[in-house]
Amino acid sequence: MDEQSAEETAFVVDDVSNIIKDAVESTIGSSAYQHNRVNQWTSSVVETSLNQLTKLGKPFKYIVTCVILQKNGAGLHTASSCFWDNTVDGSCTVRWENKTMYCIVSIFGLAL
Repeated sequence: MDEQSAEETAFVVDDVSNIIKDAVESTIGSSAYQHNRVNQWTSSVVETSLNQLTKLGKPFKYIVTCVILQKNGAGLHTASSCFWDNTVDGSCTVRWENKTMYCIVSIFGLAL
């Protein structure tokens, strides 16, 4: 496999990170935390991210999670573990925040 085709089929963390950041910014931006909008925001971030990932046309199945947490001093601890092939599978997690909330998005790319 030459470098060009390897790049075309790789899980590129920088590209995925940018997709996440764009999805969160376009969905939430500078909005203040509003409990009644969290379901809409999380769904939108997940769907926007998935749509952009599929446009890359790479041979992956994707798993996307999104957590929105109000900034109120509460703690949040999260972890994940994967049993997969590090040479072809990948993951990316982005923590985004504004003055009133945190948004944590994780994407797992599993090679077909």
